Amino acid sequence: DRVREHHDEFWHCSFCDRIYWPGSHVRRMKRRLDEIFEGG
Repeated sequence: DRVREHHDEFWHCSFCDRIYWPGSHVRRMKRRLDEIFEGG
């Protein structure tokens, strides 16, 4: 599975029983937050 090849950090939601990992949405959000807090 490609996800397991590229990621080593996963979280299991006990409420919905799904597995999550930090994907591109996390990188984009971190970049945007950096822009906001750095005055961008």
